[in-house]
Amino acid sequence: MLNKTEVSLLFVKNVPHKLHKMQTYTEINGNKKAILFFNGWGMDQHPFRHLSHNGYDFIMFYDYSTLHFSNCPVSGICEEGCMDECIMQQIFSRYREIYIIGWGFGVWCASAAFDKYLIRLGHLGHFHELKFWAKIKRAIAINGTLIPISRTWGITPQSYDKTVAGLPDNTIMKKFLHHMCHTKKEYDFYMANAPQRDASQAKEELLTIKENLFLSNSLTWDTAIIGDNDIIFKTPRQKLFWENYSNISDGYIPGTRRRFRHRVVEIPGSHYLFNRFTSWEELIAL
Repeated sequence: MLNKTEVSLLFVKNVPHKLHKMQTYTEINGNKKAILFFNGWGMDQHPFRHLSHNGYDFIMFYDYSTLHFSNCPVSGICEEGCMDECIMQQIFSRYREIYIIGWGFGVWCASAAFDKYLIRLGHLGHFHELKFWAKIKRAIAINGTLIPISRTWGITPQSYDKTVAGLPDNTIMKKFLHHMCHTKKEYDFYMANAPQRDASQAKEELLTIKENLFLSNSLTWDTAIIGDNDIIFKTPRQKLFWENYSNISDGYIPGTRRRFRHRVVEIPGSHYLFNRFTSWEELIAL
């Protein structure tokens, strides 16, 4: 059984929730380079506060109960004024270099959100803005794939549906967390920095992901970092996916003259392996 402290740390009740766009957490220091981190399921900034980002501004996306960067019209067709408040438009305009990092479900969610962003540009006829894609210098996937619900390349549909059906029961979350943090050291570190999210939001995220699941190829992922003991996105399934991805994604990176080179880097760790690092630069350097 969970004790009261553990229950309170798993999810916090009655946290305000924005319905029309992904939530963001930012640490802006006026740098010309930015890290865009697409967080995992049910997360916020707290499990990552120990990671420094010297020389980079840091922008985190989380809460995938919607897959839009800004408040989109119900019709899904944007008006000219929409882009003025779109955070991605502001990011591409402000920064010289952009480094995208996705973790877990954040890998697929990043690609899906950029797909929707490209559709918005198309609706408005802003095709000239595709030149901004050249500002994306790296796209790094950590313990995730582009087919996150799959018997072969992700989490099995049975396990996924069982988790959805069990929420918001914290017993389900306890099992998930012990799988995500396979060692006591990882688990204790994570629980000391646990996210402050509502369990109903976490369930909504899973429902949204399944309802919107499609194979997205809007981003070219140059590196896959895989923990050698990931029980959530099982390590062999990740390796199989990214080996196949390397074979089919040859050629040039869209919007650039840079040739595509994909690497798979296997390191010690479970699904949550960020306790092994002190900075985002260490991850980028792998």
